[in-house]
Amino acid sequence: MLPEDATIRVVTEPYHALRGAASFLAAGRPSPVCAAPRGDTGAHDWARDRLRETAAWGLNILRGSAYGISALLGRADTLPDWVLE
Repeated sequence: MLPEDATIRVVTEPYHALRGAASFLAAGRPSPVCAAPRGDTGAHDWARDRLRETAAWGLNILRGSAYGISALLGRADTLPDWVLE
């Protein structure tokens, strides 16, 4: 959705940085990533973040695959918005 000449920088929390970078790379738009720590939040938040990120990787792989297959078939513009959000 972004213009081809747009500059993209991903700024996010460390646990999310790798997936953010991988998502942009998979979309053909490799981007620098800046991971900004949010401080010590405790074991509960650490565990929740890791579990959420693990699930998010799986979802991103499925969404990326759906987009890639649709693009190969020339139908990427017909995907519902939730696939790309």
